[in-house]
Amino acid sequence: MATFATWALGACVFFWAQVTTGFDRLMGNDGDTRLIVYLNEHWFHVLRGSTAWRDPAMFYPIRGILGYSDTFFLWQPFYATFRIFGAEPFLAFQLTIVALSLLGFATFVALVRTAFGCTRVVAMVGALVFTFASSLETHAGSPQLFGMYFVPGIVFIALIAWRQRNAHPARSAALGAGAGLLAGILLFSTYYVAWFSLLATGVALLVTFLLSPRAGWARGRRAVTTGWRVLLAGGVGFGVGLVPFLVTYLPVVHTVGARKYGTAMYFAPAVHDVVNLTTDNRVWGRLLESIWNLPSNAAYEVSYAVTPLLLASVTLGALLLGWSAWSGRAVLDARRRFTVALCLTPIILTILPIRTSAGSVWVLVWHLPGATAIRAADRLQVVSDLVAALALVALASDPWLRGALARCRPWVRVLAALLLVGVVVEQVSLPTTSSLHRTDEIATLAAVPPAPHGCTTFFVVDRPGRIPFYADLTEAMLISQRQGIPTLDGYSGETPPGWNLLLAPGQVRDLDSYAQVWANSHGILSGVCRLDLETDTWQGPYPNGW
Repeated sequence: MATFATWALGACVFFWAQVTTGFDRLMGNDGDTRLIVYLNEHWFHVLRGSTAWRDPAMFYPIRGILGYSDTFFLWQPFYATFRIFGAEPFLAFQLTIVALSLLGFATFVALVRTAFGCTRVVAMVGALVFTFASSLETHAGSPQLFGMYFVPGIVFIALIAWRQRNAHPARSAALGAGAGLLAGILLFSTYYVAWFSLLATGVALLVTFLLSPRAGWARGRRAVTTGWRVLLAGGVGFGVGLVPFLVTYLPVVHTVGARKYGTAMYFAPAVHDVVNLTTDNRVWGRLLESIWNLPSNAAYEVSYAVTPLLLASVTLGALLLGWSAWSGRAVLDARRRFTVALCLTPIILTILPIRTSAGSVWVLVWHLPGATAIRAADRLQVVSDLVAALALVALASDPWLRGALARCRPWVRVLAALLLVGVVVEQVSLPTTSSLHRTDEIATLAAVPPAPHGCTTFFVVDRPGRIPFYADLTEAMLISQRQGIPTLDGYSGETPPGWNLLLAPGQVRDLDSYAQVWANSHGILSGVCRLDLETDTWQGPYPNGW
């Protein structure tokens, strides 16, 4: 009950714009949020058997375009349930994020209490820091990042599987297979979150090994000897989970190619961005603005910094544990080495994507499998928030640190308690990215009359500058879904070769001609309609190749 009450308190702050407007304001904007609503609704139609799972009806007539972006498959137990109980798509989307936050909070608490044996209070402090991180609030315009809420649960299942490997080998193998399967499906559902989480896991394990290579080799051999069933089952489960991922994304990579390293560097943060929290952060935003508010290639994509008190806490914790071992006051045993590794991992993850005049360490990461799909590397810091929250709990649970703190003067203990409170408070950000109004979205779609008889596909036009340059495309997708007619338009992480129906800001082009070229080149010689979004009027269908 206390866990739920603490989550509810944090949720009221984090979802303030939603709660105070009766869930009229949605997290995000008319770009990615509309796309994610569209894709979740696509899966709802798939589950009802009315459409093919890899073929959302945009960029018509191209097939297999689900792999142009994240798929959000793992969201469906929540989204589809809300839809079944009567929520319209936009409300189901927002309620799904709220439900995911509860899942993330509860599984984080379960994970750290099992892993570190911490008190419930410490566990809930860490859960607040992770679940309601500043980087998630200030980047709600990219709601796919809320896939982070699945990660603690997957790790928790893996931990239980590992701990039961001797007492309950069959059960532990089944749990290991389940954790591997969910990890593979997470890659299929929200690629950035899953890939960055795997990278962070690798960094933490590598640092743990480097802190004592001899002990690392010994523990590794024992792990293989005692836990081979779990490891094998986890690998098999992960392989099964990768099947839909490979089926969906490999054809897209073959068609559109992988991203270039230069693209990743274009969106990479600079050194001063390690404190770039945007002015939305209530505690630090205005105070640190003079440091990070410099010209940037992509300001939105370089502002995921871990909050200063959190990063300072784990840095100080690593130094204290290192000093305790060096001075002989404490033994750097396996658990303490892992705690130090958890503390160092967010620091390493913060440094990895930084772009300097001398280059970037990201060039080493770029050669890892799957790295070439990453465009915005600074999103890695949403995983840093999770690892830092885990490190904070591990530090607060360390016997030597707790004993040392107990021997300190009272004012030191008060300062430590205030530090924990400060780490939570510094996550609070303004909900400026909650800019989409649900009632407006519903009214906009309802205002469009049914397409004329004979329309088998359509494209949209609009007065330049009336709405953002991409919003006409996302509106076309939602209209298409509502009316059951595929659209030539589309909005996603990739576009089909030869497709050219996006107007850049300030650009004026004859979209009719481009739509005609696209349609004719793909054998669509009749049934194309034109929708003017400003007047909600249809023209067509155009026969015989126009």
